[in-house]
Amino acid sequence: MNSLKLQLRCKVQEAIPYLESAAERLKECFGSKHYGVGYIHNNLGGAYLELDRPQSAAQMFAVAKEIPWSWSCGYN
Repeated sequence: MNSLKLQLRCKVQEAIPYLESAAERLKECFGSKHYGVGYIHNNLGGAYLELDRPQSAAQMFAVAKEIPWSWSCGYN
């Protein structure tokens, strides 16, 4: 693994606690079905994939998939 990939991987590892905290705060403020919660969980899924944690990534993507995005984007 080259040094740039390693540096980026370390940044991803550092970002996970912040993303988890953001998801919890958004849930508390806006409810668990808010599109922002889905957005954060989607990003968490990507972060877990970067860290070769496919099981955790699948869980985060599953949570994000359950959140109705269309009503918040004006597609109804």
